[in-house]
Amino acid sequence: MSQSCDGGYFCGRALPIRSSPFFPIEGACIVAGGIYTEGRPSLMVQQLSERAKTAAYLANSGPGRTFVKLDTAQVIFAEGDRADSVYYLHTGGAKLTVASKGGHQTIVALCSTGDFVGEESIAQDAATLRTLTATAVAPCIAVKIEGREMVRMIHENQGFRDAFRKFLLDRIIRSQADLANRIFDAEECRRIGPACPGSTERMVS
Repeated sequence: MSQSCDGGYFCGRALPIRSSPFFPIEGACIVAGGIYTEGRPSLMVQQLSERAKTAAYLANSGPGRTFVKLDTAQVIFAEGDRADSVYYLHTGGAKLTVASKGGHQTIVALCSTGDFVGEESIAQDAATLRTLTATAVAPCIAVKIEGREMVRMIHENQGFRDAFRKFLLDRIIRSQADLANRIFDAEECRRIGPACPGSTERMVS
């Protein structure tokens, strides 16, 4: 579903990316062959700190991980697919949706630069299937990380483990807030009755 690449960006031109907890380096650009900071290959930041090592890991392809290019409206993975990889968004954004039996699409989360998508893959269970559909809402550059490789990195790199744990906790907090808003909205719709606006694609987050 996504277009893979051997190195960094695909068209021979630089693409600026924002810093994030997983990529805490300002002024970085994706170019052919990897991600550069201030004109230097990102691997040179490995000596700086654990966070920089994590940044270098996410900035380069390697065993168990590849760069992918995603176009707007392109499906990253679909509900029911085998959960075998995690995506880290260097640029762009994605929406996570679930479909009801009646065909209604509900957006359960919006993901942006610096977010992971498909983290259920770390369960390492061959029977684990995607429960949501992820779709790019803007052109994206992402790192596709195999579930087994993701687990290895979590076990071996404390900086990566700490940042990933923070990401998961933040997502749980956002999900709880979204659920509360959804309950309040439903109660308001019941109060208003038929005049309550609705659509085939409802927003939860």
